[in-house]
Amino acid sequence: MVIKNVKVYTENQEFVSGEVVIRDGRFAEGEAPDDPEEVLDGEGCYAIPGLIDLHFHGCKGYDFCDGTRESIAGIAEYEASVGVTAIAPATMTLPVNELEEILSVAADYKKEAQKAGALGADLIGVNMEGPFFSHGRSSARRKRARRTHGTSFPAMRRSADASLRRPMGWSDSSAWRRSAVRMRKNSSAG
Repeated sequence: MVIKNVKVYTENQEFVSGEVVIRDGRFAEGEAPDDPEEVLDGEGCYAIPGLIDLHFHGCKGYDFCDGTRESIAGIAEYEASVGVTAIAPATMTLPVNELEEILSVAADYKKEAQKAGALGADLIGVNMEGPFFSHGRSSARRKRARRTHGTSFPAMRRSADASLRRPMGWSDSSAWRRSAVRMRKNSSAG
């Protein structure tokens, strides 16, 4: 497929008039084939790199914390349909055992999607929203889901595939900050 007459965003951070070639469902470099199967006129349209959605909880009736492969697949397919090529959905403040299950399902989904060559957006990570908060700054979070620094975090990290394990942030508790930095240093090899 070739999309002609579009404004293409370049590495120089500017739009230039051009065309986009798509082979096997992916953007391809090089010249368009002499006789492409399909040619679209993109007059007035812009072609940009795939977007990354770094923080959301769900879409189209799916919630990441449903903890099912069906929900993750539905989210990934929808996101890809609107130009998002990579996702890092967020959990909610939930009890540790629920978060462990959600991470485990996400890790399994990622492995299966990679093997199957799924067409949805790539699951590149998970944003953890708790339950690790300073009790002094826990705001409206449910008391049953609150934890102090370090509580069961190593167990949750083991629940996720290595490619999904990334500490993203922490509360302002200095004890938690020191704990998170130690865990990151100790896990940087894996």
